[in-house]
Amino acid sequence: MKCILVAAGLVALLNHTALAGSFTNSLWIGNDDFAEGHSTLYNVDRTGAVLQSFPDSPMTGVAIDPTTSSIYLSAPSNVGGNGSGIIHRYDLNSLTDGVKPTSNGTVPGGDHPYEDMAFNPADPNHLWRANYFFSTFDKIDLTTGAVTSFASPAGVGAQPMGMAWDGTQFWVSDFANGGIYTMTSAGVFSATPVFTPAVGGTGGLAWDTTDSTLWVGAFGNVYHFTTGGTELGHFASPNGGAFVDGLEFQGQAAAPEPGTLALSMIVALLGFGFRRRLQAAVHTDQPRTN
Repeated sequence: MKCILVAAGLVALLNHTALAGSFTNSLWIGNDDFAEGHSTLYNVDRTGAVLQSFPDSPMTGVAIDPTTSSIYLSAPSNVGGNGSGIIHRYDLNSLTDGVKPTSNGTVPGGDHPYEDMAFNPADPNHLWRANYFFSTFDKIDLTTGAVTSFASPAGVGAQPMGMAWDGTQFWVSDFANGGIYTMTSAGVFSATPVFTPAVGGTGGLAWDTTDSTLWVGAFGNVYHFTTGGTELGHFASPNGGAFVDGLEFQGQAAAPEPGTLALSMIVALLGFGFRRRLQAAVHTDQPRTN
């Protein structure tokens, strides 16, 4: 019985951790409407059904840090109310459906030219950003704001747009030629596009951890592709015809640290022992009847 109770307690803890920060295995959709008070940030399931929405939030870049349950969002550079291209950090657990998010910090270093973003959990001190204006993919230091830039493989006239981390490397897109490339964390790109989806404007990218596939933003739609370029389907963006240049997949939250898990087991065992002693005391104090 004791083992069953402890196991149940651990399952409840793990489920709570996995569900922290809204919905797992879902997509976050930013947009390029360029107008605060007009656009909405959406969290949808893999079919496009809306799970949550956050008004007055025109976010062109979206990235999630699963190790801290944080989400990074950045508004278009010409939206003064949200800061001119400044990247904001939010707590996933504090977001409320239907309410504009409240930032709990910003990335230092001032303005960062905007497009899609990506986060590598193995390198928690940096955030990556597609830089449309300077034809680069940027590695931003979250402590100092210092930027290391890698020139787009599409060369002069490139228009970097999407970024996604697959656990080993980045997938990046370029709007100018529509191509999707791979990029190492050292800034080494595939020589040619891995594939070029026919979506009428390649936008934000998201890596789907459930089946190792890619989601690709475009004008009014979000497409689902294999890494070989085979389309698996698509759905209409809840943002209507807006260009989807911010895209992120929210997978399962990180498992608790070993110390946290051990502490939870101890608490469960202590709680079980206390209940047993309490039950014994109540049983002993009961008056006997003949």
